[in-house]
Amino acid sequence: MKNSSAFALPCSLSQTSARLDVSVRRGAPAVKRNPAKHLSQATQSVVRLLAAIAVSTVSAWCVTSMLSLSFDWGYELVKAVFGQPPSNQGAVAGMSLWFGIMPFSFALMFGALKQVFKASWIWNLVPVVLVSSVATIDLTVDGDFQAVAEMAPWVFLACLVAYAGYFAGQKILTCFPKRDDHSLLVAGIASCAPAGILVALSVSLNYRLEIALCIATVFSAGMFIAQRTTHAKLSHRVKIIGVAMTPILFPLLVNAAGTTALCILDQLGVSNDLGWRAGISAITLLIVMAITGIAGGVIGHVFSNRENSH
Repeated sequence: MKNSSAFALPCSLSQTSARLDVSVRRGAPAVKRNPAKHLSQATQSVVRLLAAIAVSTVSAWCVTSMLSLSFDWGYELVKAVFGQPPSNQGAVAGMSLWFGIMPFSFALMFGALKQVFKASWIWNLVPVVLVSSVATIDLTVDGDFQAVAEMAPWVFLACLVAYAGYFAGQKILTCFPKRDDHSLLVAGIASCAPAGILVALSVSLNYRLEIALCIATVFSAGMFIAQRTTHAKLSHRVKIIGVAMTPILFPLLVNAAGTTALCILDQLGVSNDLGWRAGISAITLLIVMAITGIAGGVIGHVFSNRENSH
């Protein structure tokens, strides 16, 4: 190019510069890596992983306890209204808690924490390792390796459910463009903490108190989220409440759909001995919890607008 010739160096100067550059490179001390710094980074990664596992485990316990109480009062409420003949409803509920809700809620929180920490690929192995290990240990303690073999399909299903929650947890933070709302996603887990404490302490409640506990905690969480979110519109606040309540509402939605499908199959002659009351109970739980969260959000929205107007 014509203009580029104005910046061309003479040949002798170019050679001299090249020799100087080589000599500087030869004389320059080698850059030493600081092993302590790399060790510190590795330690931080391990600490984050262990902390995420601990938080996710506590979250899974609380959510599973909350839904266990919900299943219980849903069963007892329908029993008080329609009666409850013998069925497999209790066994199905127990299997769904241990092989569905617990791995899903654990992985949901763990996936969200992976997104927050921007962790490495090794975190992708944690759900399958933990779910399969805990299931194997539990089955061998209560039975033997034959029980492990018999329950292998359920353990495999639990791993699939865990990865569904894991990837959902990673995507859940992207639902909100405002980072200030990310911290509100823990409100859904926090609302399950009282149930987790009661179950851990083996406190027995009648179904009326279980209903009151579930409604009070979900309502309070919905009101808290609506008041703390940066969004001003009610529709946006309700959306955030729905996402924050995913650990509760999504399992209840799946429970309602699955139970209804089983009840239909039962009516068609495919016997599973579940009974139509199970479908009524599942739908009642979903409606009550969803309306409770929305009601709390509406009240919180009204209070927030009043505070902003003054």
